[in-house]
Amino acid sequence: MPPMRDPIATEVAKYNFPQRPPGPHGVGLKTFVVQGNNFLVTTLPKDMMHHYDIGEYLIIQYRNGPPERARSSRSGDPNEISKAKSRVLVHTMQIQNPNIFNGHPGAYDGRKNLYLSYKPQLQPNPNGTIIPVTLPALQGQSARPTDQFLITIKFAATVDLATLRRFVGGGAIKDPNDRRTAHQNAATAVMFLNEVLRRVPVSSDKWIVAGRTFYSTDSKNHKKLDRHGLVLISGFFQSVRPCLEGINVTIDSAVGVMYPAVTLMDLVIQFLGGRRDTRMLSTRTRPSFLATIQGRELGRFLKNLKVFVNKNKRAKKITALVPCARDYRFTNEHGDSITVEEHFKRAYNFDLRFPEVFCVQVGENQGKAIVYPIEVCDVKPGQLYRRTLSPEVTREMQTMGGMRPHDRLKDIQDGFRQLDLNTDNRHTGIVVDNKLLAVNARSLPRPSLWFRNRNGAEEKVQPPPMSNYTLPGKRFNKTCRIASWGILAVSSPNERDVRGTVQTFAEELGRVLANMGMRPSQPHFSEVTVMGNIEGALDALAKEVWKPVLEVGDSILIVVVLPPSAADARHRVKYWGDVVRGVPTQCVKIDKIRNVKDDYLHNLSMKINVRTGGTNCVLGADSVPWGRNVAMIVGADVSHPPAGESLQPSVAAMCASTDGPLCEYIATSRVQAGRQEVIQEFKGMMEDLIDGFLSKRKQTKSAKAAPNLAAFLSEVWPTIMVIYRDGVGEGQYASVSDEETRAAREALAAVKKNSKYKELKLETDAPPTKITYIIVSKKHHQRFFPKREDGDKNGNCFPGSVFDQNVAHPTLFDFWLQSQAAIIGTARPAHYIVCHDENSFRVDVLQRLSYYLCYVYARATRSVSIPAPVYYADLICGRSKFMFEPVADSASVTSSERYQTLEQWQAAYHPLHKNHKGMMYFI
Repeated sequence: MPPMRDPIATEVAKYNFPQRPPGPHGVGLKTFVVQGNNFLVTTLPKDMMHHYDIGEYLIIQYRNGPPERARSSRSGDPNEISKAKSRVLVHTMQIQNPNIFNGHPGAYDGRKNLYLSYKPQLQPNPNGTIIPVTLPALQGQSARPTDQFLITIKFAATVDLATLRRFVGGGAIKDPNDRRTAHQNAATAVMFLNEVLRRVPVSSDKWIVAGRTFYSTDSKNHKKLDRHGLVLISGFFQSVRPCLEGINVTIDSAVGVMYPAVTLMDLVIQFLGGRRDTRMLSTRTRPSFLATIQGRELGRFLKNLKVFVNKNKRAKKITALVPCARDYRFTNEHGDSITVEEHFKRAYNFDLRFPEVFCVQVGENQGKAIVYPIEVCDVKPGQLYRRTLSPEVTREMQTMGGMRPHDRLKDIQDGFRQLDLNTDNRHTGIVVDNKLLAVNARSLPRPSLWFRNRNGAEEKVQPPPMSNYTLPGKRFNKTCRIASWGILAVSSPNERDVRGTVQTFAEELGRVLANMGMRPSQPHFSEVTVMGNIEGALDALAKEVWKPVLEVGDSILIVVVLPPSAADARHRVKYWGDVVRGVPTQCVKIDKIRNVKDDYLHNLSMKINVRTGGTNCVLGADSVPWGRNVAMIVGADVSHPPAGESLQPSVAAMCASTDGPLCEYIATSRVQAGRQEVIQEFKGMMEDLIDGFLSKRKQTKSAKAAPNLAAFLSEVWPTIMVIYRDGVGEGQYASVSDEETRAAREALAAVKKNSKYKELKLETDAPPTKITYIIVSKKHHQRFFPKREDGDKNGNCFPGSVFDQNVAHPTLFDFWLQSQAAIIGTARPAHYIVCHDENSFRVDVLQRLSYYLCYVYARATRSVSIPAPVYYADLICGRSKFMFEPVADSASVTSSERYQTLEQWQAAYHPLHKNHKGMMYFI
């Protein structure tokens, strides 16, 4: 993890983001005051702070043997020294050399940055000073007393905190070079403050440190999940950030997942369900165990886990699972071929209790694997679990972290006391106020939504304060008649009365679809077992569904009823519908449709209507801020592979609005190199969207009716483009926004030159398109707590609460918007950062647009937490797995085993069927 530099300030130093437009903002709106989970730094050091660089390499001089180089903590390096060891070394260096370090120990980030409130007595040397350090032991780990570490320390810079005071209080900085310098200085100063204020928890054994989060080691704050081999742990997030009010320390509750500190045998048994039957783990009686689905999952679960072997306090990292001690043979130092079981008997006079249970490999020595039986291994305490969580563990985590606002507020205040920000920092002159920051807020008006009544006339709906509305008594704004549809029941052997359940469900669903305006016919029925030929059954049913003669505007639909756990069957259905046949499909689980309620049926009807070409509701004309100008709203996201899947690619997805009320969207997606945040084919994907936008607009606008070509182009060509981008980390704001904005311009130019639109004379006659690029972030720790009279019944702010004062960035155009009602726990607002703005939008316009787009998400009858196009981009990413052909036993093949190169992944990523082009198939 990089040093605790302020990532936003660092990014702004690279790229001149637009500054916040001058106020006043929100004139005439209701205002109120909330508490933020922020604590102001009221006093900063008056003197300069001193920044020193700790050399990249530590020289280890062993008693017997040559010197050896080891990197100070750099992830992935085989000779890495951990952050914990590095901190002990640098702290000991200061204690053992009082003639050099004659003050309070400095703040060290565990890598290369050491901050001191005084200037140490170092001899001037451009290459730095080498200081020897001797450690009898490192945090309980055995070490030879005569081993010596040589640390290079070199002056880097002075840190003038006066620049930070000017930065947060100076207002807009017009000159780009001055802005860049101010942000660079601010980034360095914030990095210093982050390290100083985290020195106490970092050096304490009360906390497990994970970047900016500190998890408690106290078992009272833990919750065991024995069925999963994991432990939930609670703690606190802490970060220093500049804001309009000054410098604040953000503190928030946090929940993490950890491996339990148990024997490796116990951990394995927990992960496999808790049965203490070691025959399950035997590679003697089950030679193929490690190659089974269960064995592969266990291997992924244990990979990179650190264990102590034979009570030795030097941890070793598991790299692979190998056959049992009775079968695994190696050549010992005498040249004899022996088993691991024999080695333990000869070397330690130790009889293994479970010699037929698999072993673990913990690295290599001179090209030979180092292997241990799991019964002699103990899990090193304090290891966080960083892989993808199962749905069950995710639910447990959400329950533990889903504190009501009042409880979370108390927890945050307790976190301030536990993290002890002031006691140890008196020598630096830093003081943090123990009172929560008061934040000014405004309440945005709710939009008007238009449905239809039972007579087909448009009907205005004004959502209530909690943003939710009901569907009974309304019809969707636009529907397509479902002229023919079918239901396929995919049954498992233990399901009973499937036909009766499905027929009752079909009658109820047909009733609701008719009430909502889709006028469905009587459905066709078919059945198949979950292990049967699902694709063949779908083809046969589709043939029946297609028999009626369809009129223009009619739709077809196939509903598939699945067993409760049938991920593979769902993949086969969606691949068949999305890629092979181009038929809209709706999957439901049989346990959800027994005694089905109208709420569930209405939610299904919303998805079905949109998938078949309808529109549930539209924003009122008074809710769209640009009048007759043509706007194209774009959502973009990149989803990355799970941790540990190094060969699996990322998926980039984009969608764009095609209608005036901003409710209908088209989509495109691509496979790209794993963990690349920039959308690598942004230009090509944007060309697809602009092309689809033009096609849709031309269908609804007549060139003949327009008085001239210019008038026609003004109705079909976007003059406003707003890009909402999800998933960008703070450290990538500049690079991602700059590259993707440039790609959007190139896409517009390419479409104008496309001979396909030669008759429109786009290159010469199309009006210019102005681009606004906004990053939307939900992965943050900012929370707001209203007074009782200003909040909802749960203690959260009402939807539409916007915060652009006090905690907002000192110079950027950003704001926080809570657009949703939190059903459980404390509401998390979305953070909007305007990175590019050719449209010169007023603050009020962008805030209302962002809020109103949260009401048109086609799956919900309430406002959601982020704008609909951003949500849709995320759905498209999730839908991407269905673009790959399903395999017969997909659960036994890991993603990285299926395809080995990006080119293979891209070749296997099938295009969407032409029938779905321009449709919202992803809902």
